[in-house]
Amino acid sequence: MNLCKKYIAKPGDYLVESSGGFGKSTSLKHLAKFLTSTSESKGKNTDGKTQGKKQVAVYIPVNDLNYIDSTNILFACLKKYFSSQVTDKAIIEMIGHTKDTTEYVFLLDGMNELNNQEVNGQTRMDYLCKDIKCLMEYPNVHVVISTRRADIMPETFRKMFRILRFQPFSDKNIRKYLNMQETDDLPQHLMKILSNPMFLKLFKKIYQRQPSVALAVTNKFELLELYFKQETELHREGMGDHAAEVRGYLLESVLPYIAFQVESALLENRFYEEEQHLDDTVREAFNQTREDRPENTSFETVYEMLQMNLGVVDERNIFVHELLRDFWAVKGFRLEANKGECEKIETFLVSLSEALEYRKTKKEKELARRTKYLDLGDFLYSMERAGLEKTLRRCGMKPDKKCVLRTLDFVQELSGVYDDLGEGKEAAEIGWIAKGCLSRVGEMFSIYERAERMNFIYYSIKWDIKAGNEEKNKKILNYILEARKEVEKIPEEARDIQLNDLYGRVLSNTGAFFFRLKDYDEARKWHLLAMEYKKRHCTAGAVVRSYQTLMSDAYHLGDPLEGYHYYKEAWEELCQGRTLEQCLLLEDHRFPEDMIERVMGNEILLLDMYSGKTDRAEEDGKEEITEEIIEEIIGELPAQIMYVYTSATGYQRNNVRLIKSLKGKLEGLVECKKLQERKELMIVVEEYMEKCENI
Repeated sequence: MNLCKKYIAKPGDYLVESSGGFGKSTSLKHLAKFLTSTSESKGKNTDGKTQGKKQVAVYIPVNDLNYIDSTNILFACLKKYFSSQVTDKAIIEMIGHTKDTTEYVFLLDGMNELNNQEVNGQTRMDYLCKDIKCLMEYPNVHVVISTRRADIMPETFRKMFRILRFQPFSDKNIRKYLNMQETDDLPQHLMKILSNPMFLKLFKKIYQRQPSVALAVTNKFELLELYFKQETELHREGMGDHAAEVRGYLLESVLPYIAFQVESALLENRFYEEEQHLDDTVREAFNQTREDRPENTSFETVYEMLQMNLGVVDERNIFVHELLRDFWAVKGFRLEANKGECEKIETFLVSLSEALEYRKTKKEKELARRTKYLDLGDFLYSMERAGLEKTLRRCGMKPDKKCVLRTLDFVQELSGVYDDLGEGKEAAEIGWIAKGCLSRVGEMFSIYERAERMNFIYYSIKWDIKAGNEEKNKKILNYILEARKEVEKIPEEARDIQLNDLYGRVLSNTGAFFFRLKDYDEARKWHLLAMEYKKRHCTAGAVVRSYQTLMSDAYHLGDPLEGYHYYKEAWEELCQGRTLEQCLLLEDHRFPEDMIERVMGNEILLLDMYSGKTDRAEEDGKEEITEEIIEEIIGELPAQIMYVYTSATGYQRNNVRLIKSLKGKLEGLVECKKLQERKELMIVVEEYMEKCENI
């Protein structure tokens, strides 16, 4: 996607969202440069005035705002661009007075990098969004922002922008960029890595020099490691042996030391509270890495090469790219471990595990928070794999079980993030390591804690459930059954609310095992057991989740009407006496929106069966699909559509997966013969299809 072309074709307010390495910063800088150059190149009228509106483009790295101690964050920053003497009011007045002659474009790069601490009861993000909204009130102001995740910002704020998402490169485009034929070998795991433009660009350089070595790369950490090693060797010819050794020393010792210190401070929320100067940090690294330093190397030589030759970190210890900082930080982790810096290593690992942690007290999965340091976690895992325990022992961590426990916390939380992101391969691979760790320290936990961890890890390893994979399937099933046995060590009447909730989830997850194998009858048996137990001991919300699984079972067993009835029973369980329209009016979104989206699948199938488009297997005991039921469904559909969409785009959320699923259901409704003449309903369907497409 070319942001410049998009903006020129349709100037406006844009939110650019993508993972790290997709070129968000580059795109915003190019746009700022383009707008400035085109404004300067405009001709003059005979009276000396610029032809057309003058354009003022202001590029602001959001990281710079972290150094501003003010609730008017953005305006305090803008004083650097206009005048340090002016007031916030003066800036606003200047923009207003020049609305006929000047167009202002503010480009805020990296909203995800804002240190979002709370000040006077509001977060810094709240204050920043307030300032941006204030600027956007003027017709001659446009704002372009970039972020890794849009859901770090309030939903009402996001709605003010047109959202653009950089898409991963396709397999075809990857091969084209690498000048490879379709028949040339390119492993699937590499395709996933190379869909990221940054890694694709670096990989190409490696591939051109050593194709077989490049194709052996298994993860992003290895790719960066190999790239910088090759770069050092290439510089040896032009720079000489000593200069190349100094460069290698910088890449392998100094930068890892700096990045580890920076990352540790960020994880502990103290980075922006301390004075940061690169020369002090480099000198500290220089003194701490004497054994790695080439002979006859001065501090001045190291510092000059870091600034002039590499240019990857600025005077405030800010790295040019978060991915590079994360990469060198985990190399620094290993260096500190080798030096026996046990306290530093443990603090770093505990802080990272907490950053990735799934908090059961929250309704949301909090992916915006939990993915903030996901690249760091990914690099650490890629470097250590199953060897993290050994590294912790090597740095002097004692007792031995503590090494296992710290490893368990990290891999369990990392696998959980991948599970919630739907990255099944990664979740399962790391989950099995977590399972092994728990088996060695399980006795350290209470029955509840042990079973809770087993259930949590099961979510990750369940991605390996596959037909024909009998041995591994048996291990996975046995694991969730073991979790059940753990809870059953405490009699039913003696279990507290936590244990009851956990036992209900374990029963339901056992059904999920059979569901993944498409044994829907067996899945239903376990899901019924779970619901019966939850009705006796758990909250209404937990019961509703059981109804949802039973609804899916019924759908796959070819009885969508039974599934529809489960939905209706679930609604009464949670929202007694209240209609869906009333819940919308009162902004009551307690009922799971994904259950409503899924019941729409049952409803579409029922509509098709009733109209004769889809056959329904006639079995004894199956309820007849009546006109009354069909009319009830049609009457509920508009509110269901609105409820799902509103919930999926609610405060600080943008559930793209759910929106895509909703769009699929809306397309299914368009195809329903029974609905063709229901004009009011079809207007709602078309309206929300367009909304889904825009997101």
